[in-house]
Amino acid sequence: MPPVAWVLSGATGVAVTILAALLLAQRGEHAFFVAGDSKFFLLTARDLFGTGRGFAAINATPQIPYRYGRIGLPFVGWLLALGNPSSVGWTMLVVNLAALTAIPGLAAVVLDDRGAPPAAAAFILVLPAFVLLYGTVLCDPLLIALILVAYILDGRGHEHGAVAVLAYAVLVKEIAVLALVPLAWRALRHGDRRRALGVAGAVVPYALWCVWVQARIGTLPFLARTESRRGALGLPFAGVRYTLAHWPFEGAVIVGLLTVTIVLGAVGAWAARGTELGLLAALLTLMTVCLGPVALRYVGETVRVFLTPEVVGGLALCVGLARRAPSRAAPEMQRDHALSGREHTL
Repeated sequence: MPPVAWVLSGATGVAVTILAALLLAQRGEHAFFVAGDSKFFLLTARDLFGTGRGFAAINATPQIPYRYGRIGLPFVGWLLALGNPSSVGWTMLVVNLAALTAIPGLAAVVLDDRGAPPAAAAFILVLPAFVLLYGTVLCDPLLIALILVAYILDGRGHEHGAVAVLAYAVLVKEIAVLALVPLAWRALRHGDRRRALGVAGAVVPYALWCVWVQARIGTLPFLARTESRRGALGLPFAGVRYTLAHWPFEGAVIVGLLTVTIVLGAVGAWAARGTELGLLAALLTLMTVCLGPVALRYVGETVRVFLTPEVVGGLALCVGLARRAPSRAAPEMQRDHALSGREHTL
């Protein structure tokens, strides 16, 4: 692990801990679970293997199957709290801060393993959502941290470990399935169908959990009759057109954010084309183009949704630029190939 990774994560950890402590002192634990997704995660963690009875108290019963589909964060909070419902808020807060702390350091390792300057991972620290997520408990930091861990493991030749990590990431948020595609595509390109099936097997835990949700609650998470699910994705640019038509001011800001995210992802995908990271950046950029009106309704929510494609797109761009600077990148890349064959190409 390069020294700069420790510096980035150390500085991030100190900053988010201080900010979270100040917020706790001013407003208490409730401040991190005020509304929206954070409140739903808390309700789920408090009744992890139940039927979501806490949702009825806030008139959100239709949300139950959809929210229970994203069990990854509530599960680790429940596990760390030893099943104590009154403690899961604190443990999920710790997980959220730990994930935020880890992301810059993990990103630096991803870059270092692929011959790019690890210090370039500092760009993550200025992304709007990353700066603000210390104050609310959501699944995105954990999702990003898990994807980075998986790609570090895969880049170092530990594909089975990477697939296992991504299997859990899918339980955190379904879009982690996209991170499996580059690994499966690589196996297919090499004619290894068995390995491709092994990668696809990472969705089995999620499928089994969905069956449990169906049996316990009565609806599959991805078929939940709630606007949060139906309005999350749509035709390309349909969501932003809807937002501009109904909320012009917010829509103008969101268009600007969307443009930056798409350009970053597209340029990063092109620069790192032929690598797993480049393909993942392309897939996440395509997903961003297809975001629906629910995902693009509020500026704060939109900034958070954009964080994953921005992180991956930025890393892909750094890797792509390093690959095209042979005087600086080639010695590092040759060392990696000689020692462990860490760099995979599609």
